Amino acid sequence: MTGMRIAPLLLALVGFAAPSSADEGFWPYNHLPAKLGQTEWIERLRSASVRIGSGCSGSFVSDAGLVLTNQHCVRSCLAQLSSPGKDLIAPGYRGGEIRCPTMEIRQLVSITDISARMKDAIAGLSGTALRTRLDAERATILAEQPQSPDRNCEIVPLHQGALNELYCYRRFDDVRLVFAPEADIAFFGGDPDNYNFPRYALDIAFLRVYADGYPHRPEQILRPARTSVREGDNVYLSGHPSSTSRGQTMAVLDFDRSVALPESIAFLSEKRGLLTAYAARGANQMQAAATPLFRTENHLKVIKGRLQALNDEAFWAGKRDTEEQLRARIAADPSADLETRFAWDTIANAVAKRRILHDCLVLLEEARGFQSELFQHARTLLRAEAERARPSAERLPEYADANLAQIERTLAAPAPIDPGLEVELLAWSLSTLRAALTPDDPLVRALLGHESPRAVAERLIAGSSLADAAIRQNLYRQGIGAADDPMIAFARIVDAEARAVRKRYEAEVEAPMLLHGARIARARFALDGFDIYPDATGTLRLSFGKAIGWTTPSGASIPYRTDFAGLARRVTGAPPFALPPTWMRTMGDLDPATPFNFVSTSDTVGGSSGSPVVNARGELVGVHFDGNIHATGREYGDNPGLDRAVAVDVAAIRAALRLVYREPVLLAEFETGHR
Repeated sequence: MTGMRIAPLLLALVGFAAPSSADEGFWPYNHLPAKLGQTEWIERLRSASVRIGSGCSGSFVSDAGLVLTNQHCVRSCLAQLSSPGKDLIAPGYRGGEIRCPTMEIRQLVSITDISARMKDAIAGLSGTALRTRLDAERATILAEQPQSPDRNCEIVPLHQGALNELYCYRRFDDVRLVFAPEADIAFFGGDPDNYNFPRYALDIAFLRVYADGYPHRPEQILRPARTSVREGDNVYLSGHPSSTSRGQTMAVLDFDRSVALPESIAFLSEKRGLLTAYAARGANQMQAAATPLFRTENHLKVIKGRLQALNDEAFWAGKRDTEEQLRARIAADPSADLETRFAWDTIANAVAKRRILHDCLVLLEEARGFQSELFQHARTLLRAEAERARPSAERLPEYADANLAQIERTLAAPAPIDPGLEVELLAWSLSTLRAALTPDDPLVRALLGHESPRAVAERLIAGSSLADAAIRQNLYRQGIGAADDPMIAFARIVDAEARAVRKRYEAEVEAPMLLHGARIARARFALDGFDIYPDATGTLRLSFGKAIGWTTPSGASIPYRTDFAGLARRVTGAPPFALPPTWMRTMGDLDPATPFNFVSTSDTVGGSSGSPVVNARGELVGVHFDGNIHATGREYGDNPGLDRAVAVDVAAIRAALRLVYREPVLLAEFETGHR
């Protein structure tokens, strides 16, 4: 592949997020800040960076397609390759390469600005017409791109839609697991240490990318630094931060603070309790619940951090003052039109409609009321058949032609589905649905009839054949037709109302927020210029900062790194502070002064996991895997005084491969960049 092609930007459309502080920001590679200066290794870092699945990052570290990421980023692969009595998550994986059934890796190869075209397409439209035209134009643009199995493009709205860019990727679907450590060391400290520091976690994994049956030969790779990062060093992260809401209006933030976040906390807390109780029933139940419990606890801690940030009086006042000042400046600007001056009020009206639609949207369309893998498979089969019968430009975006291959791979993946856990989750979520919509709701009556939520769950799980991957794949290819699977019939009852609430939400909430958010962005640019980063969108960004510790609000001084000596002191022998046998046998061989984890002020959020961390020479010094507890509020803003990104030091990776796991071949490839 050739180097990344970047078309000229329409700079007049950039701007909306708050001006960045010293180390704040998720900077697109085609719009890096002037303060970064000229660094010859930037293109190498960009080219070596990859997106793993839909929620993690990684980097090429050898010319034979070796990719470094986090262990928690390959948990889905480990779970899919596990089976009752054969758990790969707890013991980790070593011993050859094995293909991950549904994992996909993408490498960014081009960015093209399409802002003018998108703006012209929706000129003069609003509501349903705007959303329909927007989806159609996006589908048309994607259909115009060269089509091949190893290429994928997506349209990325930036700055609340003021800027639109076409990101195209080299796509790899033959991804093989090479190495993953045990869960006890990858997630040492468990939930008590999660989003905290000091940390002592070897959260790493190695994958290998194949193309046409052979290891892929990337143009650029990252090589590990010979020395560890030192206190005060500049460091740089290249990853795919999932999303942030730093540019949203106060009306949107108030909805999050008063409705969305508290409801999510209640939901996740109940789910955590259910999963914990199920895991306590026995070894098989513990294995089945391990991954969903890990994700639920992690998500819960993040949501709590976000709510805490919005409830901080000083933070909230700062957001409010910034918005009021901008509104006043735009109101005084003679070039600002009336719609722009009242854009905040229009968005507030859209948020009021969102409050009305919220319960049905999250319960039905987002499936909070149907916590079941079998239900998700049933909905996918149902919608895939309906959507594929339409032209790509008229489909739900997730069922566009470019996404169908990944949908089929997911359906065909032989991941085990535990029926007992399915019953518990579905029964509980159906009870939640009934409580929220009331027993008299027509849809609730249609779904439950005269049965209890548990009775319905038991009947559906026992009667469905969708746990069989071969059956799912056959239904996808040949059509569900008159399939008598009870879960498909159940999903069909839900689908019409779920689609209806989604359609209303897109027309009455998303469309005006997009249209008027873009107006604010353009007005902001006219006043302040364009050297401003956009909110995160799951696309490749560069962030940077310094490797330094911090002082907590209570006055405690936290050092910037940990070492193996600290790990030894933290071990108790009981989970989650127990070491796996491989580490217990070799702790005496490890240099206690070996750096283990370190922190930096670099800006990160979810999706940054697995990001390579490089020094000022572009050498790999670590792999990002977490943030400290203060950083859980980074959805809405960054505080470099407290927020920290946490990474595994390359010195710990070297020591683990050489002394703990006795992996000389893998270590040599990592060190030299050659297989």
